[in-house]
Amino acid sequence: MIVDDESMNIKILMEALSDKYIIVASKNGKQALSRLEKKIPDLILLAIEMPDMNGYEICKLLKSNKNTKDIPVIFISAKSQMEDEKLGLELGAVDYITKPFQISIVKAGVDTHLTLRQKTIELKNKTMEVINKNQEVANDLVMAQRIQQKLFYKYQSTSFFKIAVHSTPFSYVSGDIYK
Repeated sequence: MIVDDESMNIKILMEALSDKYIIVASKNGKQALSRLEKKIPDLILLAIEMPDMNGYEICKLLKSNKNTKDIPVIFISAKSQMEDEKLGLELGAVDYITKPFQISIVKAGVDTHLTLRQKTIELKNKTMEVINKNQEVANDLVMAQRIQQKLFYKYQSTSFFKIAVHSTPFSYVSGDIYK
């Protein structure tokens, strides 16, 4: 998604990126936020100086919303002071490109941050798989410990002898102490 009130910037960015990506453009913050309610983009190129809502405000809203907080935001702005870039990054942007921009820099930034986003999503999915598998193993171990405990005599007594048994299960089923 491109959010910029300057038609020429939108046109240049769309021409540069549309051969590789599906691009949606918004001319102001309210329009962008409205479109985000319908479809979440993979990345947002965001201008800062716009009439109805500036890019900093938009970024702050995006990062405070659980549905949009993980969207990489790249600011593209004529604001070239160090404080402006610092503020943009502190608000959660992943990159800050100053105007006039070089198309090769924009393409490299978009490619890099989309790759990072995809890898992050893959890592989260793999992490959830491992967590779920660990929970299955933990459940199996608890069940195995219960079964194992039921197999042991707890106490047996006759007139000639007494048998007492103590079992201390380890975290895992194998290697238990049985006395």
